[in-house]
Amino acid sequence: MLLTDSASLATPPAPCSVRSFRKAYAQARIALGKRMLALGIDDGELGSEIRLVEDAIASCDAAGEDCKALRLERLHLLVKLADAALANDAPLPGADAELRRALDAQRALREQVRRRRGVAPMA
Repeated sequence: MLLTDSASLATPPAPCSVRSFRKAYAQARIALGKRMLALGIDDGELGSEIRLVEDAIASCDAAGEDCKALRLERLHLLVKLADAALANDAPLPGADAELRRALDAQRALREQVRRRRGVAPMA
C-alpha cells in the first residue's frame, strides 16, 4: 500500500469502537429474528405480534403515511425473538448460521467492552 499523506504516517489506525460492535450485534440479532420468523420458529406470541405489525406497516404504506414507528416496533420485536433464542442457546434448525453469527457478535461485543474497561480477556 502506497501512502501519499505524511499525516497518515503519524496517525495510528483507530481502534474499533464499542459502538461498531454493538451495531454488528444488533444487526446479527435482527437477521436471526428475521430468519426465525421466516421459518416459523417462535413462541407463538411474538410471531403473531410481528405479523400484526407487518400488516399495520402494509396498511400504513398503502395509505402513504409515515410508518417509521411501526418499522421500529417490528425491529424491536425481531430482536426480542432473537434474544429469546440466544438466551436458550439451543439449536435452531434452518437458522444455525444466523444463531452462530449472533453468538459470535455477542462474544465479540463482550470482549471489546472488557478490553475498554481494562479487564483481562476470558479464556
